Amino acid sequence: MAERENLLASIASTIKDYRAGEIAEPTPEHVDRWIKQFGDDVQVPMLRELDHVFKRTYCSKDKVVSLLRTLVHRPPNRSAQSVCSFWRRAQILNIQQNGESQSVIRSLFGGVLHFECGLDIDQAAPDSHTLIYLDDALFTGNRIIRDLTDWMPQAPAKTTVYVCVFASHPGGERWCQTRVAQIADQLGKEIDLQFWSGDSTVSKIESTFGMDPPYSGQLRRFITITVSRLDSL
Repeated sequence: MAERENLLASIASTIKDYRAGEIAEPTPEHVDRWIKQFGDDVQVPMLRELDHVFKRTYCSKDKVVSLLRTLVHRPPNRSAQSVCSFWRRAQILNIQQNGESQSVIRSLFGGVLHFECGLDIDQAAPDSHTLIYLDDALFTGNRIIRDLTDWMPQAPAKTTVYVCVFASHPGGERWCQTRVAQIADQLGKEIDLQFWSGDSTVSKIESTFGMDPPYSGQLRRFITITVSRLDSL
């Protein structure tokens, strides 16, 4: 029982700021109620893996702000200009059609940008060709493709869009680049999609867990079972 109690406490501590202000702070008792929807024989093994995965992949608000500060000071394609000069000429897109992740990340980034450079995130040069798409993660890439497809008719004829996220799957990146280029070509435009990693700020999903191949399959099965129920956590 000691291991179970320690795992429950550890998981609750890791995700303590999850949806802060929207829901009650997670507690060991809350996590315990959640895990009990699974069979008794798999609860502790699942808690072990969930604790392991969350410790390596969960982004607390403090960590997100730290990553956004890294983005401010290590922007994509800065060349020789100063950091703040780069952001003064950049346009931070606000084009996500579904969900609130972009607006939340963009709001946090706006606070960091104002603190570090004294800039208003909504006062970019109107003719800027330095375009930034912020979000939390890129998995299949389909959300980004949909957002950019809807935005593309008003996009410059030729531009680069830098996708800046905290976690990214290489396969999703490749699919995004391919599909966005195809759609842009149909509209007679040239959209170069680049992905900012900011000195390993972006976590590559394929290598996140650092496990040997035989164990990776077991972890994937665990994730498949668990993901469908995460909304209840």
